[in-house]
Amino acid sequence: MGNLNNSALERNDSRRVALVTGGSRGIGRACAVGLAEDGFDIAVVYAGSVDAACETCEACEAAGAAARAYQCDVADPVTVNACVEAVLNDFGPIWALVNNAGITRDGLLMRMGDDAFDRVLDVNLKGTFNTTRALTKTFMRQRRRLRRQHELGCGPDGQCRVRPTYAASKAGVIGLTKAVARVACAPRRTSERGRTRVCRDRYDGKAIG
Repeated sequence: MGNLNNSALERNDSRRVALVTGGSRGIGRACAVGLAEDGFDIAVVYAGSVDAACETCEACEAAGAAARAYQCDVADPVTVNACVEAVLNDFGPIWALVNNAGITRDGLLMRMGDDAFDRVLDVNLKGTFNTTRALTKTFMRQRRRLRRQHELGCGPDGQCRVRPTYAASKAGVIGLTKAVARVACAPRRTSERGRTRVCRDRYDGKAIG
């Protein structure tokens, strides 16, 4: 984990703080700048490009926010904990978290290696878990409720419980199944009279896609 700026951070204590992962570009940058415009100071968490992270900070500062960038691999819980600690030391309490960090290694499913699949899940899913877990105590101390998506799981005893890990795993199953179905059942040409034959699978009574 690296910090781009070791100097003292000058900020207005009346402004709340948001931490944005994957904040160096694209959607993450848009979220960071939007929050800056809404009155938040911004901790920009990035994995790769220092220059891109600096550009996000500059855009946030132009919107009136204090901003600082922190290099962090969200897939590594030790690094995430160190990053969160650094942000807390620099900014004080964190009031908002945007879990935007994500990568893709997509290709033909039959040729995809285990390492590529695991890395995507480590960053996109476990990274979200790592960052959220690292900040949960902070949010709870501030008596703030996290806006998290949970699945309510009901056991054989009829009791329903919040099961975030179960929800995350099942959401992954649904997403993977739909993605594979799009590829396996995509429209394709047949040699018979040049007609197009479409394979349609159905999920819960609705055509996938």
